Amino acid sequence: MIIGTRFFGKIKKHENQWIETKFIVIGFPLIPIQSMFVTSVKYNKRNGLEIGLYGPSLRKAYFGIWGLLLGAILAFAGMKGGFIVQLLGITLFITSLYYTLRFGDSTETENAERVLYEKATGINALPEYLDQKNLVILRDRMIECAVEKSIDKDVNWLRMVERNNYNAEQLPFLFAAMGYHRRMDKSDKNERLYEELKAKFTKQLA
Repeated sequence: MIIGTRFFGKIKKHENQWIETKFIVIGFPLIPIQSMFVTSVKYNKRNGLEIGLYGPSLRKAYFGIWGLLLGAILAFAGMKGGFIVQLLGITLFITSLYYTLRFGDSTETENAERVLYEKATGINALPEYLDQKNLVILRDRMIECAVEKSIDKDVNWLRMVERNNYNAEQLPFLFAAMGYHRRMDKSDKNERLYEELKAKFTKQLA
């Protein structure tokens, strides 16, 4: 029996990066401690960004483990004449099997956008995978990188974007910065600017 901590609920895997949650385990995952966007694994140690508790990862862990177990128990218990119990068990087992095998897969659309973030930052996490703390840290880091490559070190990065006053070297950093920023400050303007930067960065990489 496993006693201690262990990672479960792996989702959104792309190019050897993914989301997973560490649980307190006594045979089965019981209490979630922390979700992580994993960027690498070395000597069985995960490196990456701690992102709070990520709901979809928790659902995959609980449904994938407890759902399969409970579904199998109910299905076998129903074999003694309890058709409704057996049907419930089979339904739960099939649902949990889906959670185990397919739930939380990264779609082709997500993967295409994740490639852009990895090219810009080295981390292919979409902004919606991250918590507020990491969004701020990554946005500010990208802004610093963009401004460092500007003649005017006091330039406002949003003004650079609005006026198209940036060069090809700055584009990856501004794209990522705007991606994180529009996640925190949702507006039609920020969405429009992000889509413009994404289109230009995609063209630049083509």
